[in-house]
Amino acid sequence: MAHAYRSHHELCVEDHDLEEELTDMTAVFLGFGVLSANAALRHTSEQIYDGTFRSRWSVQRLGYLSPQELCFLLAAQVHARGAGREAVLACLGTNQASYLRAALRWLARERPALVSELGLPPRASWPPPDSVATLTRALDDTHDELERDDPIAPAVPENVSNAGRPVFRAWRRSRADQAALALPIGIAGLVGCVVAAMIHEAWIAAVIVVSVLAIGLAGRRRRPCCSEPECQALLTRADRTCPGCGGTIAGDIGRAEERLAAAEALRPRSGE
Repeated sequence: MAHAYRSHHELCVEDHDLEEELTDMTAVFLGFGVLSANAALRHTSEQIYDGTFRSRWSVQRLGYLSPQELCFLLAAQVHARGAGREAVLACLGTNQASYLRAALRWLARERPALVSELGLPPRASWPPPDSVATLTRALDDTHDELERDDPIAPAVPENVSNAGRPVFRAWRRSRADQAALALPIGIAGLVGCVVAAMIHEAWIAAVIVVSVLAIGLAGRRRRPCCSEPECQALLTRADRTCPGCGGTIAGDIGRAEERLAAAEALRPRSGE
């Protein structure tokens, strides 16, 4: 969101690292200071009980600005507003809360007139803050999106280039189907090998042969699709029009490469 805001307002700079730092600062400006500060440094620890008593901890860093810098920006925001200190502290992690308190003390001592230094208008002229209850209320029937009376046009395929022209239902092997069937067959074959090994080792070879034959038969399964190379939409036996390109299904062919010969064969019948 910060990237989009900076791009929309033409605030981006050419220096990549500087732009990323400014993006982190923009996130604080847009109201995501607490989220950014907490995400900048995360400490996690846990106790492990596995017969021994051990502890494990990890540290994760996100963003370009340090946690101290983000907390300073957040403190400047709180200091300029003159409100929200306790609410922000309650949402921050332990380390981030200590950074914020230190920054607020420094600002109160060194920058008491921060509002005027930033060129902000007098606080008395500020608009009232947004109501959280209003922003988080449930949508009712008067919401703009629910009041739309205009009928929504049905979706139209993007490449309707064969409308009124004959296309064919070509049968092809689906590698995805073969892979989906090969996995359970392979697992069943593995289990069969384990069982066969308990009976007699000679049965293992028989199980492997059966599994390979089953996978090969699964690969022979074919599915109908549009014969046009630019379309290849999946079809059913009941389809009369291709849902992908809009062509009229004139019959079945074994392979897509046969479509031109099949179209030639149709011409005498149609009187062309």
